[in-house]
Amino acid sequence: ALERRLHELLQRRQQDRIVELEAALDGAQRRLQEREREVVWWRDAAKLVSHRRDESRRLRCTASEPVR
Repeated sequence: ALERRLHELLQRRQQDRIVELEAALDGAQRRLQEREREVVWWRDAAKLVSHRRDESRRLRCTASEPVR
């Protein structure tokens, strides 16, 4: 009987630990997804800035060319 109770106690502790670890994993996955969204945002922002910079340079070069 004592051995069975010890087994049940250990099993319950393991189940509680599994629940804790699953909750921690869920939290880590949510934070990872948030970081991935942030990376996409920064990448898109960098592309937009780069495109606008290139467009501005092109327009300045075109404007400085002599009219024929």
